Amino acid sequence: MPKPEPHSHLDVQARWALTAVALAAFCVQLDSFALNPALPVVREALHGSATATPWVVSGYLLAAGSLMPLAGRLGDLYGRRRMLTAGLVLFGVTAVLCALAPSLPLLVAARVVQGAGGALIMPVGLALLTHACPVGCGRRVMGRALGVAGLASVCGPFIGGVLARSVSWRAVFWLTVPLVAVAALGVRRAAESRDPDAGSSLDIVGAVAATGVPACLARWLEHVAAWGWAVGAVLLGALFVRAERRSPAPLVDLTLFRTARMWH
Repeated sequence: MPKPEPHSHLDVQARWALTAVALAAFCVQLDSFALNPALPVVREALHGSATATPWVVSGYLLAAGSLMPLAGRLGDLYGRRRMLTAGLVLFGVTAVLCALAPSLPLLVAARVVQGAGGALIMPVGLALLTHACPVGCGRRVMGRALGVAGLASVCGPFIGGVLARSVSWRAVFWLTVPLVAVAALGVRRAAESRDPDAGSSLDIVGAVAATGVPACLARWLEHVAAWGWAVGAVLLGALFVRAERRSPAPLVDLTLFRTARMWH
């Protein structure tokens, strides 16, 4: 059993970092789950098709998941507070665009860009919080931030369903705007941090391949008969492995998987 961490007091900058990251993670998770029960309402309001409407959720999740490795690297290179601020601004602006979207294609496009903002928020925010905490309370503070995010995961579908039926599906996005604004104010008061050993290079090939693989897989799962997307995913996966092996600063250190196999 791991030993419990000693209780250490957070300074002002660490408290602001905790507030900002917890609120930001709450917004990312809320917008991940709140629209699921509201999709029929969105489809009816924007006259969307049955195949295109799910991309309101899928496009957001796909962008958020596939861009996280690149986002973490950008935080290491250019500063986590700076990248978290950029992610919050992007997330908040696109939330407004989603709330004002007049058609389904524009809503899906805004959601994809919002997912990119969410990709910046999660890994960069957690890294910022880890480095802002004093030694001995990192796990406890991280648990608080993720616990707040977990509330959004649990309550998101209920909140989205209630707002969609009693107010409007657009209210789901308006709800996140003030929360993102408060998080952005908190980030400004947090301490900046970056990885001093990150170097200066960015693995562009690896970033493109890592983003392309889940995109191709998502398209293939939507149209299983279109094997070209599956072939594209395999080729991009091979390109990603090749790029990570040759890059001096890979997005994903492949030796981590080799170490994991040694334990089995």
